[in-house]
Amino acid sequence: MAREKRAKTTVKSLLGDLREKNLINEELKEKLEFYSDLQIDLMAKQGHEYTKDYREFALTLHLHGPKAYKYLRETRHFPLPHPHTIQRWLRSVDAKPGLNKMMLDMLERRCQGDQAKYGCVSLMLDAMSIRKHVQYNPHTQSMSGFVDMGDGNSETEVATEALVFMVVGLQGHWKTPIAYFLTKSLSPETQRVLLSHALEELHARGIRVVCVTMDGHASNVSMCNQLGCELKGDPREPLQTSFSHPVTGEKVFVMMDACHMLKLARNMLQLWLDVMINILLFVLV
Repeated sequence: MAREKRAKTTVKSLLGDLREKNLINEELKEKLEFYSDLQIDLMAKQGHEYTKDYREFALTLHLHGPKAYKYLRETRHFPLPHPHTIQRWLRSVDAKPGLNKMMLDMLERRCQGDQAKYGCVSLMLDAMSIRKHVQYNPHTQSMSGFVDMGDGNSETEVATEALVFMVVGLQGHWKTPIAYFLTKSLSPETQRVLLSHALEELHARGIRVVCVTMDGHASNVSMCNQLGCELKGDPREPLQTSFSHPVTGEKVFVMMDACHMLKLARNMLQLWLDVMINILLFVLV
């Protein structure tokens, strides 16, 4: 009876249930409605391959709605792929967006040769604005410039930002980028999933991430709070500046970029001075 019920269940019938439980927002619901005719029971592996539509559905749901993905897989027992499978799909073997497998494998070989130099690192992430531009790539025979999370899904929105992950050695003078993603408006929850994937990939290669460094943007602060930090709590209480590693449970410390934080302090001081000057001028007049 359970198999028969699942066979008659489509993605469309699940979206309303997930929305009622507040596991997905309206924007994600609209994205997933493209796969509304997929039958859940037919989403299991056929041989050793998943269908293209199934891969795209699973990747979209896992990246943008990890709570809903966990609920369907662990509570409702739907045949969704394991997160490690999703993580493998997100890898990239060339310069395409996503986790760069070539750079990660190189770091693993370096770490095996010199554990002291390459074993402990700091993971830096930053989003930078890019010009909206679409052009034909003759090497891949496809159009480049659209939103690309490294999952192979075709997006129609033109990217306006590039989110870059870079590893910096704590011993020795070396650094290397390990991933980048072309985005338009990335939610803190999706950014948290991408960061978790990067931490898991580095751990799988014997590399320990001691801290994560980023600027003080509101989305970064929100992501850190979702990971378990407390960066915007009661000012009378101490800050919680670390979160648990998704694999080992060890503390991973969060360090805000010092130069960016000094700029924020300068801007706040300038704003305060402007307000005080305007008040004095108003009183004198």
